[in-house]
Amino acid sequence: MKRQDLIAVPHDSSGWVVKDPLTLNYAWLDDAEFAILNLLDGRMTFTETLREIRSYRWPDRQLSIPAT
Repeated sequence: MKRQDLIAVPHDSSGWVVKDPLTLNYAWLDDAEFAILNLLDGRMTFTETLREIRSYRWPDRQLSIPAT
């Protein structure tokens, strides 16, 4: 679930800059990544969220999960 304390502002050249105020880390997200972040609101399960992304929002976009 997306933390409520994250700070997101639109970037000048496109996309979004998201700041974690606890760690002071920043992430740059493109518009699709930012939309996915906003889907993590706790109303859908992870499986439902993936289905929403793959089937309805971006059916042609290849999704990958980074290795840890």
